[in-house]
Formats: sequence, structure tokens, C-alpha cells
Amino acid sequence: MVRLAVASGKGGTGKTTIATNIASLLSEDKDVLLVDLDVEEPNSNLFLKYSLNFSDVEAYKPEFDMDKCTYCRECMLKCQFNAIAVAPNYLKLFEELCHGCTACEYVCPHGVISPGKRTIGKIGRNFDHNPSFVEGGLNIKETVSTDLIRQVKSYCEEYAEEYDVVIYDCPPGTTCPVIESVKDTHIVVVVAEPTPFGFHDFKIMVRTLEKLKKQFVVFINKDNNLYGDLKAYCELKKIEIVGAIKYSKEIAEVYSNGDLIVNMASVRKGLNRAYSNVINLLKKDYL
Repeated sequence: MVRLAVASGKGGTGKTTIATNIASLLSEDKDVLLVDLDVEEPNSNLFLKYSLNFSDVEAYKPEFDMDKCTYCRECMLKCQFNAIAVAPNYLKLFEELCHGCTACEYVCPHGVISPGKRTIGKIGRNFDHNPSFVEGGLNIKETVSTDLIRQVKSYCEEYAEEYDVVIYDCPPGTTCPVIESVKDTHIVVVVAEPTPFGFHDFKIMVRTLEKLKKQFVVFINKDNNLYGDLKAYCELKKIEIVGAIKYSKEIAEVYSNGDLIVNMASVRKGLNRAYSNVINLLKKDYL
């Protein structure tokens, strides 16, 4: 079983487009599980159009026994997320800032705090199709996306060994949610767009993955051969470009209708080449 993450240094590069279409292509002769970990804005299912079953996801929330509280402020001082405010005869928990680290419970000298739960989002799933599909969706106003991503991945582990390929559609950027998403994958496919903004954020992603010591390759989307800095940088850094999709109005029209583009000949060729190159790289260490 191969765990493949599809990531990007910024939003709008076509990460979800590549992830969903690779999943569709591979499902023709492999058992595939596609997991949407972009929990703040999951949209892979806009292309799959599955009916999903949902269940709530809970996270840690401190509960306070105010009969025991002396308002000593230890919990507030130790909370690095500023989720607790304490004043004389007053304590306030800001649930949307709580990251569930349990530090407040640990440092409280009077046994005021005990573990509680709060609902932070949902997991949706459909195992009736190939590719199978799981997504996480964060509740409005919640900020603990990393915790939800962790729980979505843990849920998927119960089923992962049934599949040939597990594809993670990761959040954009290079922050904690992305690190949580890619940390236990075999390889990361970085979707890059050949624009000045795309190139800038791509370099940040490269530095992040190098720090994590993750194996990664590049897939260029909307390749127009006009902005060569990205390709020159990859050549300089010896980063393998495993595939590309040309900039195309026709592709954009299909995509904007919420349809998969994998049946277009040029797209299928690019995705096939990309996956073949990824597998050849993984055979050296994992397969």
C-alpha cells in the first residue's frame, strides 16, 4: 500500500484537481482511497459527487469546578494559546482558541480542571465506490484543524490496508495542518503553478519538506512555458518534475463545471506519467 500526499505551497494551484483525477485514473485497476484533509474547505467531493454519511468529531475541552477554583491564574499563565482569561472571581474559557493540549489541567494546583469534550467537526465517508472517499469538515469558528486532520487520518487507518493506494488531498500552505497531513506518507507530490506567486510559495514548500526529510516530487499544473524560473530552480535543486498539464481553456471549462478532466487525452497522459514516475521512485525504498 502506497500513501501519496498531494500538496502545494499555496491555494489555487490545482491540488484538488490533480488529487481527484489521479484517484479516478488509478481506480480503473487499483483499489484507491481518497482522503480530503483540507478540512477548512473540503471540496474533493465536488468532483466525485458522492452521497456521504457523516459523524461528529470531538476534541478535548477543559471543564472547571468553580467551587474549587482560587483564581490563582496558573492555567491562564501556562496556556500558550491564550484560551483562558482569569481575573478576581472570574474565569472565562474561549473554546475556539483551545487546542486541547491539556496543559491547564496538568498545572492546576487545586484539581479544578477535568477533561471534557466538544464537537469540532465531522467526518464524511463513502466506501461504496472506487475510489472510496473520506473527508473532514471543520465547524465554523473552529481553529483546531490539525486535531481534526489527525482524527480523520486515524479513522482511515482502520481501512487503509484494504487499498493499493491512499491519496491525501492536503491543505494549502506550509503550516501545522500540512505537516500533520504529510508526515507519515511515502511521498509528496507538490503541485506547482509557473507564476511568480506560485514559484515564491513553492520554494517555501520545498524548504519545509526538506526540513521534514520527506521524499517529494513536482507536478506542474497550468504549464504555459512562459515562466521558466520554476523549472530552472527544480533543475538546480535536482528536484524531479514527474509530470505536467498544459495551460488550456478547454481544461478550465471542464473543471469549472465540476467534472473530472482525466478522460482528456493530454491530461490522462500527464497523470499516467506522473504516477509511473512516482512508483519507480518508491520502488527503491518501499515497494
